Amino acid sequence: MSKIIKSNFSKRNGSQAKTISILKKFQHETFLENTTLPEEQTSNDSSIGFERELKEKKLEAELIVKKAHEEAETINKQIQEQLKNAEQKQLELFEQAQKNGFEEGYTQGQKEGLQSYNELIDKARSIVALSEQQFKQQIEEAEL
Repeated sequence: MSKIIKSNFSKRNGSQAKTISILKKFQHETFLENTTLPEEQTSNDSSIGFERELKEKKLEAELIVKKAHEEAETINKQIQEQLKNAEQKQLELFEQAQKNGFEEGYTQGQKEGLQSYNELIDKARSIVALSEQQFKQQIEEAEL
């Protein structure tokens, strides 16, 4: 019964009957070796395309890595140069501060020394004035 249904169904779809032939073993193997199916051909083409694309991507990745290393090296050189400049600037500032400190200390020492000598001179003058006063007093007492 199923054969009858199938035969009726196949006639309705408008399909044609296909014949199947049997090949000898030797003919079959040479046929398979000499022919490639369209699926295999596209598979080979796509694998070749994939390999080519893979190589291109690897080259692109290597180029990106190379550029990144070069950029990192450039940045490191800039950092080293900036550190060197900062150290030089720090040394210059230290020397300037030391020079300023010395000059301020020297000036302050001069002022303090001058003030100390002025105080001593004033004290000496007051002693001389007191001595003169005592001398005059002794002379007046002696005259009396």
